Amino acid sequence: MLFDISNLSELNLSEILETHCNLCSMQFVNDNRVIRRSLIDGSRIHAPKTDADDMNLQMYIEPPTEDITLVEFEEMALHRLKVLKKIEELRDFKIMLSLQELSKLMPLACGLCPHEKLVEERKRDLISHFILRLAFCKTPEQTKWFIQHEIELFKYRFQLIVSMNFWKIPFVDALDLMRKRKVYLQSGYAYVSQQDLATIICTRLRLVISSAMAVSLYIGFIEEENRLIPLLNKLTSKIYLGKEYTGKENGTKQITPNMLDKLSLTSFPLCMRQIHVRLRQDHHLRHGARMQYGLFLKGIGLSLEDALAFWRAEFTKKMDSDKFDKQYAYNIRHNYGKEGKRANYSAYPCSKIILGAAPTVQDCHGCPYRHNDSRTLAVKLESFGISKENINIIITLAKLSQYDRACTRYFEFMHNMSEDSLGCLITHPNQYFELSQKQNNSQIW
Repeated sequence: MLFDISNLSELNLSEILETHCNLCSMQFVNDNRVIRRSLIDGSRIHAPKTDADDMNLQMYIEPPTEDITLVEFEEMALHRLKVLKKIEELRDFKIMLSLQELSKLMPLACGLCPHEKLVEERKRDLISHFILRLAFCKTPEQTKWFIQHEIELFKYRFQLIVSMNFWKIPFVDALDLMRKRKVYLQSGYAYVSQQDLATIICTRLRLVISSAMAVSLYIGFIEEENRLIPLLNKLTSKIYLGKEYTGKENGTKQITPNMLDKLSLTSFPLCMRQIHVRLRQDHHLRHGARMQYGLFLKGIGLSLEDALAFWRAEFTKKMDSDKFDKQYAYNIRHNYGKEGKRANYSAYPCSKIILGAAPTVQDCHGCPYRHNDSRTLAVKLESFGISKENINIIITLAKLSQYDRACTRYFEFMHNMSEDSLGCLITHPNQYFELSQKQNNSQIW
């Protein structure tokens, strides 16, 4: 409901808002500054003192106390991670999450949860949020990713349940809006719109989660070292939930060593291209680059025999064959599942490369959008034929920590495509290679 308030007195406007608008009073209390209970379209927003079983949407202040199994622990966390990944996927292309999509992933958020499952789903919502808090509190990048997408989820859920046109809140919670003269003040209260209210609450939630995760970072998990810590580490590695690239078992066609120089120019992402260039220059790579590049080559279809021949031919330009066999051949066979526990290792996704050990001055592994400064990145992009205008676009995205979008723009520029025309985000180096081959009609895949 909209009103022209320019000619109204304070008293008249207050009376109109109270009597004719859908108006709800909201109060942030104590230091926690959370929302008191308010029934809205059958859904509820609650203060932490209420029973956890009676919360559909909350500020996640009080941690859960239920006992759950390790299987439930992992399953709940992975499910919420899928929800956050879906939000990330759609947000990057400025597509609003549809009610149908959210209802499949999280019926509770849409008010579509069967009554008999309501209590259980509320518990899952609370528990899964706190599990991911623990998992993603270790690095600033992980924390930023988690908070950003939890806020997006909360904002969307809040907008679904709110039907109020105006909200009445203490003026101290709307100081920023007061400064912009976007609220009406009366007797210590501010009347704000639904959209402005969502901004206020999301700002408060961001502070709540950030503070809690900063504390979680320093909590000792001594008794849980062999039980929970491996699961939490596994969750952060699961930011990438897409296709696994393990080589010929994925249905890839075979790539041979003599094809790599040309492919590095046409179909390698920037991270792999810079490693390939360094290998050809120095005839050697340090461990981080060998792992990142070796598994990438395995993922695009380089066989074990060809991998051994490729690495041996390059490394023996600086060492003899015996030294190569003793120090490096085992690791190559291990990556292909022929040594050690014989696991079929997958190529590293972008999330692992970005969140993994940062390269030192002597290294060349990692993500260039994440680990290179702007000047170094610009020089590298220019040497690979990117125009200055497009370099500025990529660097801007990198500065905003939107590394996946920066890589996607690089792909589009390298393949003479317009911005945002690829239709998906690059989240894996081997995905880049696969899409490049299809775009170039090479049909190796």
